Amino acid sequence: MAQKLDATCKVKRLQRCQQLLARYPTDRSVRSIWFTGEKTFTVASPLNSQNDHVYAGASRKRDIAAGRLIRQRENFSRSIMVSVEVS
Repeated sequence: MAQKLDATCKVKRLQRCQQLLARYPTDRSVRSIWFTGEKTFTVASPLNSQNDHVYAGASRKRDIAAGRLIRQRENFSRSIMVSVEVS
Protein backbone atom coordinates (compact mmCIF):
# COMPACT_ATOMS: atom_id res chain seq x y z
CA MET A 1 0.00 0.00 0.00
CA ALA A 2 1.33 3.46 -0.84
CA GLN A 3 0.24 7.02 -0.27
CA LYS A 4 -1.40 8.67 -3.26
CA LEU A 5 0.30 11.94 -4.16
CA ASP A 6 -1.47 14.73 -5.97
CA ALA A 7 0.26 17.58 -7.81
CA THR A 8 0.47 19.91 -4.79
CA CYS A 9 2.12 17.21 -2.63
CA LYS A 10 4.67 16.52 -5.35
CA VAL A 11 5.55 20.22 -5.59
CA LYS A 12 5.93 20.47 -1.78
CA ARG A 13 8.21 17.41 -1.72
CA LEU A 14 10.37 18.84 -4.50
CA GLN A 15 10.70 22.18 -2.69
CA ARG A 16 11.63 20.48 0.59
CA CYS A 17 14.21 18.27 -1.10
CA GLN A 18 15.77 21.31 -2.73
CA GLN A 19 15.87 23.09 0.66
CA LEU A 20 17.55 20.05 2.21
CA LEU A 21 20.18 19.91 -0.54
CA ALA A 22 20.79 23.67 -0.14
CA ARG A 23 21.86 23.07 3.48
CA TYR A 24 24.85 21.04 2.27
CA PRO A 25 27.11 23.04 -0.04
CA THR A 26 28.80 21.20 -2.90
CA ASP A 27 32.32 21.91 -1.56
CA ARG A 28 31.64 19.75 1.52
CA SER A 29 32.30 16.03 1.62
CA VAL A 30 28.59 15.09 1.65
CA ARG A 31 28.13 12.81 -1.33
CA SER A 32 24.67 11.47 -0.65
CA ILE A 33 21.83 11.75 1.83
CA TRP A 34 20.15 8.63 3.22
CA PHE A 35 16.46 8.45 4.13
CA THR A 36 15.41 5.61 6.42
CA GLY A 37 12.06 4.28 7.52
CA GLU A 38 10.60 1.40 9.48
CA LYS A 39 7.15 -0.15 9.44
CA THR A 40 5.74 -2.94 11.62
CA PHE A 41 3.22 -5.28 10.00
CA THR A 42 0.97 -7.48 12.15
CA VAL A 43 1.00 -11.09 10.95
CA ALA A 44 -1.43 -12.67 13.44
CA SER A 45 -3.62 -10.62 15.73
CA PRO A 46 -4.38 -11.78 19.30
CA LEU A 47 -7.51 -13.85 19.80
CA ASN A 48 -10.59 -12.59 21.60
CA SER A 49 -12.02 -15.51 23.56
CA GLN A 50 -15.31 -13.68 24.13
CA ASN A 51 -16.18 -14.42 20.53
CA ASP A 52 -15.67 -18.19 20.99
CA HIS A 53 -18.63 -20.22 22.22
CA VAL A 54 -18.74 -23.84 23.32
CA TYR A 55 -21.83 -25.76 22.26
CA ALA A 56 -22.06 -28.97 24.21
CA GLY A 57 -24.77 -31.47 25.01
CA ALA A 58 -23.76 -31.56 28.69
CA SER A 59 -25.93 -29.68 31.10
CA ARG A 60 -23.05 -28.73 33.45
CA LYS A 61 -19.76 -27.03 32.73
CA ARG A 62 -17.75 -29.60 34.71
CA ASP A 63 -18.96 -32.36 32.36
CA ILE A 64 -17.16 -30.72 29.40
CA ALA A 65 -13.52 -31.66 28.74
CA ALA A 66 -11.05 -29.01 29.95
CA GLY A 67 -9.33 -28.96 26.56
CA ARG A 68 -12.47 -27.48 25.01
CA LEU A 69 -12.77 -24.73 27.63
CA ILE A 70 -9.22 -23.53 28.30
CA ARG A 71 -7.17 -21.95 25.55
CA GLN A 72 -3.67 -20.60 25.91
CA ARG A 73 -2.91 -17.33 24.20
CA GLU A 74 0.11 -15.19 23.55
CA ASN A 75 0.35 -11.77 25.13
CA PHE A 76 1.72 -10.08 22.03
CA SER A 77 0.64 -10.43 18.43
CA ARG A 78 3.09 -11.82 15.88
CA SER A 79 4.56 -9.14 13.69
CA ILE A 80 7.40 -8.40 11.32
CA MET A 81 9.36 -5.16 10.95
CA VAL A 82 10.56 -3.92 7.58
CA SER A 83 13.34 -1.35 7.33
CA VAL A 84 14.21 0.60 4.17
CA GLU A 85 17.07 2.97 3.33
CA VAL A 86 17.06 5.11 0.21
CA SER A 87 19.79 7.33 -1.17
